[in-house]
Amino acid sequence: MRNRITIITGKRGVGKTTSLRSIISDLSDLGFKIKGFNTFFKRECLVLEWLNINQESVIMAKKNSPFSMIPNLDSLKHIGQVLEAEEFYHSVFCADEIGFLESLSKEMQEGIIHSISSSMAAVITLRKGWYPFLKKIKEMKAVKLYDLDDYSVKERENIKKEILEKLRG
Repeated sequence: MRNRITIITGKRGVGKTTSLRSIISDLSDLGFKIKGFNTFFKRECLVLEWLNINQESVIMAKKNSPFSMIPNLDSLKHIGQVLEAEEFYHSVFCADEIGFLESLSKEMQEGIIHSISSSMAAVITLRKGWYPFLKKIKEMKAVKLYDLDDYSVKERENIKKEILEKLRG
């Protein structure tokens, strides 16, 4: 099952996070060990919360305006270093969401690539857009990409079943 990489992408609000959370829940129920991170907004800050990695939550960026954020480059570097040091071999690496901010930190990019490459499998959400780092992830070996913009809400349940079947081997 090495290097089975599932990427879920789509426009903002299409259901990437909801899909990944449902997959994580089902994988946990099936006995898979999940490691990675989840990002979310809390009081004008973009926060990274770890999944089964013993670290404190990290503020990745602060909102500067409704459409602009100021990245915390020290936090991005720290996140990358944590990921680089973590052992993922017997885990499914899950990450929600990888986007523009990750392209600002070499350490974070290296940590994400390490996490994907060293895990038994990876299920990640990628922000839609063209950034060199996102392209690099999409071009890794053994990638299956699901663009939720191309699927109805009803069809997404079939995507989840397909992903779970693939991971069960």
